[in-house]
Amino acid sequence: MPTFTYGARTDVGRVRKKNQDCLAVVSQEALGGRADGLFMVADGMGGHAGGEIASRVAVETVPAVVMEELARCNGHVPPDAMSGALREAMSAANEAVWKQGRANPELRGMGTTCVAILARGATAAVGNVGDSRAYLLRGGRLRQLTADHSLVQEQVRAGGMTADEARESRFRNVITRGIGLAGSVAPDVELVELEEGDTLLLCSDGLSGMVRDAEIARILQATPDAQEACDLLVDAANRGGGEDNISVVVVRHGEFSPIIELDDLEAVEGYDPIPYPTRAAARRAISPLNPLALVLIGLACILSGLLIYVGRETYETASGWPPIRHKAPLAPPKSPVQPVIDLAGLSYDDPAVVSQKPVRSAPLACDSQGGLYAVTKQTGTIVRIGADGKASGDFPTKLPPASIDLPAQWAADPQGNLYVSFQADHVIRKYTPAGTRIGEIGKDSLIAPGAVALDAKGNIYVVDENVIKVLKALPAAVPTTKRPNDPTTQRPALSVEDSHATR
Repeated sequence: MPTFTYGARTDVGRVRKKNQDCLAVVSQEALGGRADGLFMVADGMGGHAGGEIASRVAVETVPAVVMEELARCNGHVPPDAMSGALREAMSAANEAVWKQGRANPELRGMGTTCVAILARGATAAVGNVGDSRAYLLRGGRLRQLTADHSLVQEQVRAGGMTADEARESRFRNVITRGIGLAGSVAPDVELVELEEGDTLLLCSDGLSGMVRDAEIARILQATPDAQEACDLLVDAANRGGGEDNISVVVVRHGEFSPIIELDDLEAVEGYDPIPYPTRAAARRAISPLNPLALVLIGLACILSGLLIYVGRETYETASGWPPIRHKAPLAPPKSPVQPVIDLAGLSYDDPAVVSQKPVRSAPLACDSQGGLYAVTKQTGTIVRIGADGKASGDFPTKLPPASIDLPAQWAADPQGNLYVSFQADHVIRKYTPAGTRIGEIGKDSLIAPGAVALDAKGNIYVVDENVIKVLKALPAAVPTTKRPNDPTTQRPALSVEDSHATR
């Protein structure tokens, strides 16, 4: 009968003051011999103590429900029963966190990621909600078993962003699915057949966000002891910056033989010993210039100086022959700088219906004249709705039948603030460019918000149950005469709370 050995460690990291991660390891004896082990990592999120409570509730609920589900199998536990037990346990954890958050106003919006492995014999059920990850190391190669439920990973899967761009995105911590963020959740659960010598790794993004996969693979390949491998991985994440809490569980299946020595850097194909750069290090990095670039820069400076010396007036050359240079007309005077509205600091009025014309929940867009573009619900044609709420006529373009609506739609304003509609929570959540939630919009007044669009004044348009509504921006922001890119522009102080979907 195959044996499982494991190691586990959680660490606060170098930046955070609290550890909102939790992990759990349930032995074969605790499972009543119905499975060989249950391993779990949860990464909590939420202001105050919300993240700590959410992750703790998850690691307490999932094992309890798994044991209840396995007990119903009467000694016979097929693989489908394992995956079903894990799926049911994660759904129960979601309900427990959701109810506790709704019952306590101070915990409203708390949530957690959850990644777990239920192992029996040569079969492992792998479940995931959020962006904590499960990996499999086999034959010297590391493979990610789970798919991140995050905003940037959805863009990567859609081809709109590369993996490197996703890692540097300011929205990389916004997750689209988590335990306790809505009344229900759909965990991803799959079965994996194990081979002798396989290594399973569970981790929060405090590890995967700080250490490259090649370095993770090197440490796992070179370290026979599972607990020592956990310690080395946590140390590597802290050396890479330690910007988040770090949780790691390493599980060995059967006899494990190291493939490389720990100091043999050349043995791993494509190995890059440099950890992911922290944001502070990236700002300090300076790329050296080669000699050709220096020469070109020098020539550009000389040419600029000659142009200034030749004449202080602006000239242009005639297109005919002979080419006569004559004084170019003066450019019209620049219009005075208009006050810039701080879009991040706006508050909003209650939603009001813009037009009763039935439209689909997506897409929705604004133009510079205040018009809206939407797709009619019945015919599928594009329609423009003016600022007065009247449709100016259907466009000839017809879109195919609507597919299933996404659980969240989002849009960004010119200053980079992100607006995300959550249908299950009946609210639009607003985030800063750094990914921190500013507040909730339309709470207790929206029904099922879908597509979101913004105009130049900061007004929010949303499709709510196939009807376009507007949440007009209230004049609460402090205007300034500085330009948007002026570093001396000051924003009014804001009261910022942690987002339940941002970590």
